[in-house]
Amino acid sequence: ALMVWLGARFLHSRDLKPIWFYAILGLVAALVSLSRVEMVILPFLLTVATLLGIFDRPDRLKFSYRQAAAVACPTLVLFGTYVMINLVYFGGLLPVSGAVKYFYNQERLQATGWPFGGFYGNLVFQLTYPWNLVSSTITLSSDAFFWKYFGIAVGPARLQTVLNIVCFIGLALSSIIFFLDGRSRRLSFLSISPWSWFCLILTFFGIVHNLLLGLLNPYFTRYGTWYFTPQLMLYSIVLGVATISWARVFARLVSKLAPSHSLLLKHAFVMILISVLIVVNVHWYLGVIKADSRTSMILTFKRAGEWMHTHLPGVQRIATLFSGFVNYFAERHYVINLDGLMNDYRYFYEYLMRNRVPDYLYDEGINYFA
Repeated sequence: ALMVWLGARFLHSRDLKPIWFYAILGLVAALVSLSRVEMVILPFLLTVATLLGIFDRPDRLKFSYRQAAAVACPTLVLFGTYVMINLVYFGGLLPVSGAVKYFYNQERLQATGWPFGGFYGNLVFQLTYPWNLVSSTITLSSDAFFWKYFGIAVGPARLQTVLNIVCFIGLALSSIIFFLDGRSRRLSFLSISPWSWFCLILTFFGIVHNLLLGLLNPYFTRYGTWYFTPQLMLYSIVLGVATISWARVFARLVSKLAPSHSLLLKHAFVMILISVLIVVNVHWYLGVIKADSRTSMILTFKRAGEWMHTHLPGVQRIATLFSGFVNYFAERHYVINLDGLMNDYRYFYEYLMRNRVPDYLYDEGINYFA
C-alpha cells in the first residue's frame, strides 16, 4: 500500500525525480521481498524499469544508473543479509520451510501429471481464489443483509455471479469509453506516463507471481491466503475501476438532466456506493464475530501445550505433524515438527526425503506423539 502511495504521489509528472524518491521506493520494495522469498521479483522489476529511465522521461529512453542503484541497494543489503543469516545459522540459502514446501509440491505435481495435467487446474485456482476472497467481502455481507432485513435468501453463489457480470460490464464500458474518447489514437509506447508504467509493472509482477505459484507451489496455496497479497491488491483495483466505470456511465446519463452537476453527481455516486458497502460489510463482520463460537486454532495450540506441561513428567521430546506454537506453551518440553516446516535441514535431507521418519523418532529418543 505504501508503494502504491509513493507511485501515486510522485509518478504523475514527467519531471526528474529526486534520488531520495528512488531510495525510499527501493527500501519499500526490499521490505516487500522480506515478507516472502518470491517477492524479490518486485524490486528486480523496479530496478530494471528505473534503469531504463521510464519513471523520469519515458519519452526518451535513457539509462539511469544512479537511480537504479538507489532502488537495488536496499534489497541487496536487506535480502542479502537475510540470505547470509540463513546460510550461517540454518545451513541453507533459503528457509528450510521453502525447501520442504518445494519437496511436497513436486510430489503433488508429479502425481497430477505436471506440466500438462496439473498446471492448468492450479493456474485456474490461483486466478479465481484471490478474486473470490476480494469479492466475498461484498457477496457474504450482502447475502446476510438481505436475509436479516428482508427475509430474502439470495445466496453467496448467486451474488458472486451477479458481481462478476457487473464488474465485467463495468470494465467493458471503461474500455469502450476509452476508445470513444479518442485517447487510444493518441497512445504510443513512448507516451505512456510514469504512473501508467508503474501500474503496468505491478500488474506484470502479479501475473509472474501467479504463474510462479501455479508452477512451484500449488499445494500450500490452497489454504494460505497470505500467498496472494499481490493478487488481492490488483483485484481490489479491478473492483475500483469497475465502480468508477459505472460512475462515468451514471454521470453521462445525468449530465443531460443536470449538466452543471454531472461531475459532482459522479463523485457522489462513488462515495455513496462505497459507504454502503463499508457499512454493510462492517455490520456483517461484527455479526460473524458474535456468532462464531468455534474454538480457534490459537486456543487449541495453547491448551495442548499447557496440557503437556502439566501432565508429562520431566523433560520430554514430543513429535507432532503440525506443532504450530505448541512448543511455547509446553515450556520445559521440546515439541518437534515432523512435517519439516519448522525443523532443520538435517531432518529434511536425511530423514524426510528418504522416508525415514520412524528412524528419526528412534534416533532422537522421542517417546510421545501428539
